[in-house]
Amino acid sequence: MKHFGLMSRLFEETGGTGGGTGAFDAAAFQTSLMAEVTKAITASQTASDRKFTAELAKYAPKASTDDAAAQAAADAAAATAAADAAAAAKRDPAYAALERANKDFAARFKALEEKNAATEELNKKTNAQAEEKERHAAIRSSLGDFQFASDDAREDAFRALRDEVKRGDDGVLYGGDFVPVGDFIKTRMALKTHLLAPKQVDSSGARQGVGMIAGRQVQFEDIKPGMDPKARDAAWEAVRSAAGIK
Repeated sequence: MKHFGLMSRLFEETGGTGGGTGAFDAAAFQTSLMAEVTKAITASQTASDRKFTAELAKYAPKASTDDAAAQAAADAAAATAAADAAAAAKRDPAYAALERANKDFAARFKALEEKNAATEELNKKTNAQAEEKERHAAIRSSLGDFQFASDDAREDAFRALRDEVKRGDDGVLYGGDFVPVGDFIKTRMALKTHLLAPKQVDSSGARQGVGMIAGRQVQFEDIKPGMDPKARDAAWEAVRSAAGIK
């Protein structure tokens, strides 16, 4: 009915029956008809396109909030970099020179610190070597009071005693539990008479009364830790006598 009404109206407008004043114009009717048809088709197509676009929007991926934030951060960083570059281009030459001088000073200071650390380490090593040399000299000096069976025996005694002698906080060398180094060497050598040269005796035998325990000469097995003070003194006298120490 809609199309029929449209055709009737066109027919009348182009001189057809029903009130027209002129003869029917077929060309004009055809032109008007095609214009109306085209208009109707265009309107229908436009409505269809809008509907399709609306439906398609329902399935379009939505922008991620994180992606948007990342993009915003990237844009901000780029803007900051550009601003820094511009500021650097306009920087006062004097400021740039001061900045270079500051970096040079920092590098020189670091090199000086490294040199001082190396010097300190060298001094520690040198002092340790000097300390060891003095400690060994003190031990050898105390061992010089004894007559050893051989040079090897003397070295055996030195190696056995060198790690037991330390320097105290007061700067004095001690052996064991803060025993002066000379007394410490004497006490320790009383237990190492096998390293000493044999005692030279005359035809009358050993001297009487020297290094005697309970009326007899001190024997090696008599020397042991925790021995009686008198027995220790007698053992020391025997060592002195055997080594020829006066």
